[in-house]
Formats: sequence, C-alpha cells, structure tokens
Amino acid sequence: MKKTNTMLITLVVISAVFFVWAIFGSGKQTSAPQNTALENPPAATSSFEVKTNDEGEVKIAVQPENIVENSVEWDFRIVLDTHSVELTDDLTRMSTLIGDSGAKYTPLSWEGDPPGGHHRGGVLKFKAVIPPPSSITFVIQNVGGVKERKFTWQLKGQ
Repeated sequence: MKKTNTMLITLVVISAVFFVWAIFGSGKQTSAPQNTALENPPAATSSFEVKTNDEGEVKIAVQPENIVENSVEWDFRIVLDTHSVELTDDLTRMSTLIGDSGAKYTPLSWEGDPPGGHHRGGVLKFKAVIPPPSSITFVIQNVGGVKERKFTWQLKGQ
C-alpha cells in the first residue's frame, strides 16, 4: 500500500512539473498568432492603419500592406481571435475588396494559419487594382455570427 501511494505521489509530481514546464518553461513561441500581431506591426510594414471589429463571437483585425505604385499584388494582413467557436472558414471565399466605383475583387490566395483553432493569422493576397481607386473597402462575410464586416481605407496620397 505504501509503495502504491509513493508511486501515485511521484506520478502527480512529475505530471505537475511537466505541465508547468509546458506552459511556462519551454521558451518557445507558439505558432498561433497573438492578439497584438496587428496592433503592434513591425516598423515600415505598412503605412495603413489597423482596423478592428469585435462584433459577434470573433474579433477581426485587418491591415493593408504592399499597396504601393507598381505592386502586382495587394496584401491584407488578417488576425482572427475567439474563445467560443472554431475558425474553420475559407477566408478566400468570404472576403472581397470593393473599390470606390463599386467594382469587386476576389482574393488570389491565403498565406497563413490553416483552418481550425481559436486564433488564426495570415495574409490574403489580391491582384493589385489598376488604376488604384481613391479608397478601398475590405469586406468579410459570415464570420462569428456577423453577416458582414467592412473595413475602409483612403488610398490617395499613400
């Protein structure tokens, strides 16, 4: 009986040490995007403001990048964050750019975290709009129980 209790206590201690090490002591960054990824972008990444929307169950942050003269593609850095639903949506099918004339543009590709989990981040790539409109609106639909979210930036003077 004493040997069984000693083994049980040892197992509990080893499990607790492993748990604490896994949470705090591994020293490695997780691959999941952090909530502040767009709130504190690296210097010179983009001259565009980060726009956020926290309606419904999912917070979304969006920031245009690489929208300069002679760009072939326009990038939109996206971070999705939730604690209540799985983020399994295909962002290339749910996102659109709309120019000030009303013309709509669909994404070319998604480069980022795969579907799943509660935190996703990456870049939606669009073909550059030529000539550039004076403003652009990024629209994402049906994420986190919200029918449509719009994020608008002025492009002239960028």
